[in-house]
Amino acid sequence: MNYSQLSKHRSELMGMAIIGILFCHFKECLVIHQKTVPIYADLLSRGICGVDIFMVLSGIGLYYSFVNDKNILNFYKKRFFRLIPVYFIIGGTYWLISDILIDHVKFSLFLEDLFLLSFFRKGTSTFWYIPASIIFYFLFPFLYYYLTNSRIMIGISIGWKTFFLIIIAIVCDYLLSRSFPVYRNIAIMTGRFPAFVLGIYFGDKSYRNCHCSIGELLLLPIVKVILHYLIKIPAFEQWLEKINVHYLDTLLALLVIEAFLLFVNLVDRKELRNVLKWYGNITLEVYLLHMSLLSLFRHPADAGIYFFVCAVIPSAGGYFIHKVIKSGLKSV
Repeated sequence: MNYSQLSKHRSELMGMAIIGILFCHFKECLVIHQKTVPIYADLLSRGICGVDIFMVLSGIGLYYSFVNDKNILNFYKKRFFRLIPVYFIIGGTYWLISDILIDHVKFSLFLEDLFLLSFFRKGTSTFWYIPASIIFYFLFPFLYYYLTNSRIMIGISIGWKTFFLIIIAIVCDYLLSRSFPVYRNIAIMTGRFPAFVLGIYFGDKSYRNCHCSIGELLLLPIVKVILHYLIKIPAFEQWLEKINVHYLDTLLALLVIEAFLLFVNLVDRKELRNVLKWYGNITLEVYLLHMSLLSLFRHPADAGIYFFVCAVIPSAGGYFIHKVIKSGLKSV
């Protein structure tokens, strides 16, 4: 298999990720309402790794975009017009309904939520993906130059640079979370930073059309099997509980990406790929609508209501909003 497959099937992977996210929160809803969790809901909850798939694919997409146009202002402008209008249409409507019409909070608190300051101050995570994306987008040019510039850490490959950066990030994340309790408010974001860095690394491998060896293909399954047995050791389990739990989601995300690419190379189902591509083009809109309705309906625990409100409506609404914003930006 070739790393270029990551770019070739990026839209399908994005679509698979958002579908996983649409279904993954159902178990959370059942737990909140203290209801029995059926096996299928427990399996669907693994879809949470879709967020980490987003982060990996985001790093890959940004790599391609930046390589083709290294003008930093153009780079930030493109990211801004993709992210901010969608957020203020969907997120602004959500906060207006939730804060002003339902909870009747002070206008200052509404603004704090709208501009996502509450995420950092008190861990309000409804739209945590937006500040995470803004911060990661801002950092990308610096990460790109660190990883790809041969004059930095001369003689060290991009793979080892990626490894060192991730280790440093994990250590800093651990120390800050232990020293400053308020830092834990953003753990859902910092836990996804390694996935984003890996995305940049994979973007480089994909852009250079590198071949993926058998050893590289087997590495993730072997690590997963080893962790499966290590986690049964009390001492290791206690240590694992002290680090950011989302690192395990990143490992699962990489396994899912690998399995999907192997599948599409063995079984070319165009109908399935077309559906996933359709979802892949509207992931941001669908995700924000999903999170909005999930919160407004107070985490519905009825399966029929959940899948209609939190999956069907976001899919249809996300497509409509995407078309409206796209046509609006073209006319600007």
